[in-house]
Amino acid sequence: MLFNPVHPGVTIDLPEPDIRSGNPNRADDPHPYYQHKVDTFVRYAKRGAVLDYGCGQGHYSRSLAARGWDVAGLDISGERLNEAAQEAEALDLSAQCQFVEMKLSDRNLPFDDGQFDAVFASELIEHVPDPSGWIAEIKRALRQDGTLYLTTPNTVSYRHIAKNLLWYLRRGHTKRARVMESWHRHAPGKEGHIVAYEFETLYRFANLNGFELVATNFAEKHDWWRRFTALVPPIKPPGTGLVMVLRHANPELLYR
Repeated sequence: MLFNPVHPGVTIDLPEPDIRSGNPNRADDPHPYYQHKVDTFVRYAKRGAVLDYGCGQGHYSRSLAARGWDVAGLDISGERLNEAAQEAEALDLSAQCQFVEMKLSDRNLPFDDGQFDAVFASELIEHVPDPSGWIAEIKRALRQDGTLYLTTPNTVSYRHIAKNLLWYLRRGHTKRARVMESWHRHAPGKEGHIVAYEFETLYRFANLNGFELVATNFAEKHDWWRRFTALVPPIKPPGTGLVMVLRHANPELLYR
């Protein structure tokens, strides 16, 4: 169920994914949770040129290209991009997919102003140290009225609250801090989730940069958690994944 902020009395029904099969790490595998992301994006975005930001091995890029989009996949890993290009060629999608490498230190996208009709950024913004500047740069590369599709872990889901509580009870904040301090030394560029989001925080960053909400919902990929929460009706806790569809509405508004 999606809430429609433009018409608050109207809700938009989307089928909840039945999470029982497939590989959850591959969007081109028929895993319902990940196909559900693409289905939601396609429902709201006008077909054209799309940036798959943080494309990795290009699973979402290929899925979007197969649906008629012209895709630019962007990532910091040249190795993954090479694999993405090979997979696209094997599926005869090379004409619809181009893959571009950028450095982790780059703050500007290697694309022209207003080049894209939509930007697809799944499970990425939580890794970004400057989310407002990151969104502002996406806006530059997105045409006015274009669509920005974001997904990120939902920090106020019951599952995340329970996980953090258990971590604290077992280790406390001091031990947690010591683990966090080691990340940049042992895995540079792999510091994990830097910013934790719930709906209000994520939308605040987007709205301050001129985006308006089109639709939002929660998704839950963990079948065991869905089954557990089904045992305690009528409670339906928010899923662990936050999905947000945004529209580039105000070209003058920037917060960076």
